[in-house]
Amino acid sequence: MLDVRIPIGLLFTIVGFLLVGFGFWHPEKILVANTRPAFYLNLNAVWGLVMAAFGILMCGLAWKEGTPAALAHEATHGSAEGPSIEEQRKAENPDQSAPSDEQ
Repeated sequence: MLDVRIPIGLLFTIVGFLLVGFGFWHPEKILVANTRPAFYLNLNAVWGLVMAAFGILMCGLAWKEGTPAALAHEATHGSAEGPSIEEQRKAENPDQSAPSDEQ
């Protein structure tokens, strides 16, 4: 099953980097505070960085959960969604759960 964090992360990362590029290509600075000296900020670049950071965070969380160690732990211990693979195999074949030494 596809983790929803992957497409969300990719969307925010791509749009964030596009916005950063646009902000640096067209550096229109907005007056943020009318102080002495005036404080100007390139909002496109700043919010592009925020969006890209959020997207990278989402992709990282999805990748961390999908690592081999996490999948192996889920396979042996089960998850909140249901029983582990070993428990499913035992339930399907109760007579073959343990090999016997009898011949």
